Amino acid sequence: MSLPQEKSQRIETLEGLRGLAAIVVFFFHWILGFLPQLSGIFPNFPKENVIVGKLGLFFLNGAGAVVFFFVLSGFVLSRRSILNNNSEQIGKNFLKRWPRLAFPTTVAAICSWILFRFNLYNYHDAALITKSPWLASFASASPVPVDHSIWDALTQGLFYTFYRGDSYYDSSMWTMHYEFLASLLIFGTTLLIISYKNSSKLFPILSILIISIILFMYSPWYPPFLFGLLLAYVLPEKSKINKIGNIFIFVFGLYLLGFYSEKGMIIFGTAFAYQYVDMVGSMLLIISCYDIVLTPKFSKCAKMLGEISFPFYLLHVLVICSFGSWFYITLKGYDIPHASFISCLVTLFSTILISVPFIVLNNRWVNLLNYWISLIDKKNNQY
Repeated sequence: MSLPQEKSQRIETLEGLRGLAAIVVFFFHWILGFLPQLSGIFPNFPKENVIVGKLGLFFLNGAGAVVFFFVLSGFVLSRRSILNNNSEQIGKNFLKRWPRLAFPTTVAAICSWILFRFNLYNYHDAALITKSPWLASFASASPVPVDHSIWDALTQGLFYTFYRGDSYYDSSMWTMHYEFLASLLIFGTTLLIISYKNSSKLFPILSILIISIILFMYSPWYPPFLFGLLLAYVLPEKSKINKIGNIFIFVFGLYLLGFYSEKGMIIFGTAFAYQYVDMVGSMLLIISCYDIVLTPKFSKCAKMLGEISFPFYLLHVLVICSFGSWFYITLKGYDIPHASFISCLVTLFSTILISVPFIVLNNRWVNLLNYWISLIDKKNNQY
């Protein structure tokens, strides 16, 4: 069987930013685990040296990176269909969405089970040194699995992480619950937009805003998806902003993406959740970058970052809590200076290397899905 290779419709600059955002999440989690005094999250540490969450420190704001993922998902899941006025593409994306996400999450959950089964996790011993509550609780997994059942890991990766939000085999998978449910909402709203695109310009915008307000009352993690969809609808195919304007928008977007505070940002006496500050920053990044054409050298780098982003995101906590923790403990045992910094870099590159075979498997799975969808499409066209 020869599997068709899907022609890439991805925007390279945004794919590159997705990969960089995954690395930001890694740095954020490393600080939570090995330099918790810098995070400002845990009450048992003094606040004098806190650096995470300050405006402008976008490269340390993992929460902001997750918001960027969500805004970008809303944009890319709908952009092509809106530009081409193509409702059939939405149907194909809908059919592929769950299996497209479930394969990598299941692989990640099984990998975590294997690490538990053979006692390869070292996060608890490392947490005794760093005093990090995040690391001691297996990267805030709730609850930490105790029976280590392979069936439990399999069902979590396949189903429960999407429908219940379970993520105790890999705490990074908490985002999959929002990613999956919001993508279904994006597909439905995109169909609505296509249906009314020619009859009313304001109706799709009002619909998106109303849905966002309703979702805001449920969770602040859903509106970023809808505002990504809003960008997909309102942005022209080619940006009309000049180069200087794009640079200013990009820099200001990065500045906003540095914000993280559980109390939110106070503006004119009103507290806005940090997700919405980061959402505006994410939107500005997309506005400034979505139509940039990269040189071949940068294009190759952006594609590579985009390809590695999802497996890297799913695996990085597992590597931090196993090999990363062991390496850190080893360095501390020999009194090697800057143990956290050295082990951070080694763990980062180790996670990238481990992600490569994951990419190969995932690409095979995506090609297989495309083959099945093409068969279904061909069969439907016969009738």
